[in-house]
Parts: sequence; structure tokens; C-alpha cells
Amino acid sequence: MVNSICYVMKLTYFTTIFSIVLFSCQHHHSKLKTALELAGNNRPELEKVLAHYTQSKDSLKLEAAKFLIENMPGHYTLRGDLIDSFRLVSKHVQNTCFEKKIINTSGIIKMKTQDTVTYLDTKIFDILASHTENIKNISQKQEDIKHISSDFLIKHIDASFKLLQIYPWLSDIPMNIFFEYILPYRFENEFIDTWRDSIHASQTMNDVIAHADNIKHDILKMSQYIEYQKHDLIFNRSFINQFLKIDFTTNCYESYATRLFQFRTLGIPAALDYIPFHPNRNGQHYWCTIITSNIQNGNKTLFVNYKAAKIYRLTYSRNNDINFLENEYIPEIFRNPFIKDVTSTYLNTSNIKVKVRKQIPQKPHYCYLGVFNNLSWQPIEIAKFEKDEIEFKDMGKDIVYLPLYYKGNIQYAFNYPFILNSRGEIKYLAPHPQKTQNLTLTRKYPSNELLLKYCKNLNGIIIEASNNPQFKKETRDTILTLNFTNLNYITQNTKKNKSFQFYRIQGNPKKTFDIAEIKFIDEHDHILNGTCKSQFQKAFDNDPLSYASISTEELIIDFGKPVKVSKIICIPRGDGNGIYPGNRYELFYYDIDGWRSLGSQRAIDYFLEFSNVPEGGLLWLRNTTSGTEERPFTIENGKIHFW
Repeated sequence: MVNSICYVMKLTYFTTIFSIVLFSCQHHHSKLKTALELAGNNRPELEKVLAHYTQSKDSLKLEAAKFLIENMPGHYTLRGDLIDSFRLVSKHVQNTCFEKKIINTSGIIKMKTQDTVTYLDTKIFDILASHTENIKNISQKQEDIKHISSDFLIKHIDASFKLLQIYPWLSDIPMNIFFEYILPYRFENEFIDTWRDSIHASQTMNDVIAHADNIKHDILKMSQYIEYQKHDLIFNRSFINQFLKIDFTTNCYESYATRLFQFRTLGIPAALDYIPFHPNRNGQHYWCTIITSNIQNGNKTLFVNYKAAKIYRLTYSRNNDINFLENEYIPEIFRNPFIKDVTSTYLNTSNIKVKVRKQIPQKPHYCYLGVFNNLSWQPIEIAKFEKDEIEFKDMGKDIVYLPLYYKGNIQYAFNYPFILNSRGEIKYLAPHPQKTQNLTLTRKYPSNELLLKYCKNLNGIIIEASNNPQFKKETRDTILTLNFTNLNYITQNTKKNKSFQFYRIQGNPKKTFDIAEIKFIDEHDHILNGTCKSQFQKAFDNDPLSYASISTEELIIDFGKPVKVSKIICIPRGDGNGIYPGNRYELFYYDIDGWRSLGSQRAIDYFLEFSNVPEGGLLWLRNTTSGTEERPFTIENGKIHFW
């Protein structure tokens, strides 16, 4: 009887405490109420957490618990045979040297290493694996809101708050920064565990905390210190690469997601920021940002190599208010509720209004601005399709955009592409079919300073000819000195009307120069074929992306018999984005209803000529034979401007 009374009293006490919490939550946090409803059968676990911190009268931890729970819907762990088998193997080999075999979709992987695999390795592996597309596509979602335990949340919150006592640079951190950039229990869609209890600072870190007066109170100084101290939190990249085939030197997500984990483990508030689609090249870019309360993201060096129309931050909290209508397609980028627009913290942006030029029956709820990336238009900003003039906020400048909408999952433009210039002005690129021009094209992608360097290195290169393989002074003639006038190729006629068996290419012996292709043409415009040493064969393989490097050893070509060379064509080392004989190209311009072809032709030289090209529009030269690096362009004062 006594036990029953005690049980009822405990239950009543728990219910009373939670009712107080819930009343407060209902009054102030409708998001929390919604999250608890979505928890379903797991709701009691979340209520225990709220009741625990209410009972302990720890208001900060209670607010932390509310923050985690109200933003929890949408967070999940990826589960499936493949990723779970990877987790099982990585856990099995943790803290041991291993030689194991596992089965995956590709067959048997045999792993051999003498390196120790630590908890850090397995945790980072899980984070990166859950970001991998081929794993995502065959996995299921285990939602946190329906499966997370009260015991885990309480342990994680308590461990996170301990950092405030351990690390001096967190002594006066604003709670909103602490909640968003240190408190979250997950990074991607990895298996959740008590990782804060499993990784600890090294003795070197403890020494800094104890003795470094100026460093230990400054978040930025501490982040720099951690960057340079490579012995802190080192992980086994070779182990991870066995499964995921990651090149950490070129894959920016893997590199910076790992850095984010390391920073947060050591109490440095940080986030992953990213450009979803470059507006001037293919691909995207991630980087790790240190978050402070007194400094904006002023990383200008980032934009020496990268252009951005939009920059987003991956967050734990939900940021968008997109209404997912049943019959309307929403691009994948905007289906993620955990992204925050931070463009204006990096760039001088503009709010712009774009006119709706077309009559659109049954307008969709949303429309977009897209940038040209990977040979198509990629949406990077969303707005409600409410009026005949749509406002888009905080847009990057000096970029070409396409205003678009979707019917089903098919894109349509509602106005012409436009340039948003550096003054924040819009210039629509409407083609004028009645006003045409003739074009000579030598590239499909913008050149850069590296290509210019390769060309400059070839200027002044001397080509000599002789019938003596030793090129004795009295037997040799200089037939050509290279003089490059563009970045793609040079065609020059020879100075001598004689026949020679041997031809030699030489430059400054103190400087290396690279040749992608060199062709010797006879008086009948035929290519002459000779032999040379194997290390120079790439100069004759008809591949513009390969090249032969020439330094102290000269390149000598033996034609087997005396031949008369009338012309030499030389292609410097480059990016393969010039015009090459044998490749087929097609030129397009953008009409309001999409790309329109201006004709296709197979190149017979290192340039193309097109006639009757409409003025004023956006153009695009496609190599339909090979390659993916292509940029749209405009013609301004007779010059090509790639975008």
C-alpha cells in the first residue's frame, strides 16, 4: 500500500512538473509543442528531459533541452545493411591493428594496415559515410524525434555544459552561439552516441589552458592554435579511405566536416558554410567557419578563387518556412530545413526585383533564381510567386542569373537571363534575331593566369633542323622562333625551304617548359610523323590535356628521312577547353523558352566561325565530343565575356 502511494505521489509530482514546463512551452514555444506531438510513442522520453532540468532548477540546461527538442524533427540517423555493416566493422577494429575482410556492394574489400584505429576514426568515418550519395540512396531514415532516449540527451547536455567550466574562451560566450554551434549532438546523419565522453583534449591543450594567458581567452587564437597543432585529434585517413575512397586533399566537404568535428570536440564554436553551386564554374565548395560574437565572416581570400551567388550555413536549428505543397516540386537544396542564408555576412549583396515577363497559367507557389553550373541551371534562391515582380534578397553581384519556376520537375524561365552587375543593376540578356553578328571562337571556358604562364614560358623557344643527329653547328639551321599571340595555339610558317631529317626544340636550359601538342606540317598540309624519346611522346598523342616537360634534355624528332616542314602548330599546356580539330561543337543562345541552337560543326582547325548570331543574348558553346567545363558568355564591344 505504501509503495503504491509513493508511486502515485511520484507520478503526480512528475506530471505536475511537466505540466508547468509544457504550459510555459505552449505559451512561448509552439515549435516545442509541435516537436512533442511528432515524437509519438517517444514523447515520454523527451518529457523526462524537460522534467529533469525543471526539477533541478537549471534554467540554462532547460533552455538547451528545449532548443534541441524543438529543432529535432527532420534530424535522423541513416540505417541500412551497407552503412550498418561498415559501422560494425569499424567498431570491431577500434583500438586494434586489423586485417579483415568485409562484404559490400562492390564485392570483397581486403584491408591491411598496421595503424591503430581509434574511436575518433570510427566517428569521423560514420559522419562522412552518412554524407555519401551512394549510401544515402540505399538507406532508410531513423528519426531522432521518435527514437532518441532521455538518458542520452541528459548526458549530452551535461557534458556540453562542462565545456563552459573547462575552456576559458567559453567563459562569456552568448548562449545563442553556444546552443547552435557547440551544443548539437550530431553533425550529419551518423549514428548518435556520447562522443563528448569519448574524446578528450591532449596534454598539450591542457598546458595551453593552464599557462597561455592571451591565447586561452580568445576563440580565434585558440582555433588557430588547434589548426597548427597537428598532433591534437589526428585520425587515420587511410582507414576511412579503405571504405569511402576519399581524397582528403581535394574533397572539401570531407576535409572541413572533419575539422568541424575537431573544433566542436575541443569547445570551439564552428559551422560548415558552403556555396551550393558556383556561378562561374562547376561544383560547390564547403569550408569551416569559426563563430564569434564580435567578428563577421570577413574571409575575403576565399573569393580570390571562388565566386558566390548564395552562401548557406548548415545548422542544427530549423531555418526555412517553406510550405511543402503536395503537387509542387521543390528542388532538393530547399528541402533541407537546416540551412541558413549567410550570404550578406560575406558579400556586398543586393535585393532585386525581377519582372515576370511571361503569362503563366496556374502559377506555382514558388519561383527561383538559378546559376549555370555543370551544364545546366541550378536553383540557388527561392521566393514566393505572388506578384508580377518577384523580390529576391541578398544576391551576390557580377553574376548571370536565370529566373525560373517548375512544372513538375521541369524548369521554365519566366524572364530572360540577366546580369546583376557590381552596382546592383539588372541587365536582361534578350537576344535580337534581327541584329546579328559573326563570331570567331577559340575557347569554351575562360582562361586564367596559369594558362598565361604556360604560354609565356614557350615564348622564344627555338626550333632547329639538321641532317646530323648531333646538330653540329655547321649543319644546323634555325627554322622557327615561337611567338605566342593567344593562349590556345600558335601556327607559324618556317623560315627555311629545305629538307631535314632531325628537328630539335630547345629553350632556356634553366627553365622548364611544357608542350601539350606540336605538329610538323609539310607543304601539302599533311602532318609529318617522326619518333622521339618516350618521355616526350605526350607532345604527339593528340591529347590536349597531356603534355611533355622539356628542361635540360632537348626534344629531338627523327623523321627517318629528310622532310620539308612548311608550318608548325604548337599547343601549350592547358586545360583542354580550346577548340580542337575533330571535335564537334554546337553554339546556343538563350531565348525566353530555353536554349536555341545556332548550328553544329566539326572543327577542322583550332578555331570556329559562326555567322548570323543574334546580338544581346547569352551564348553557350558546347563541345559535344568531350569535356564538361563550359561557361555561357556575352559579347561586349566585340569581346567575349565568360560568366
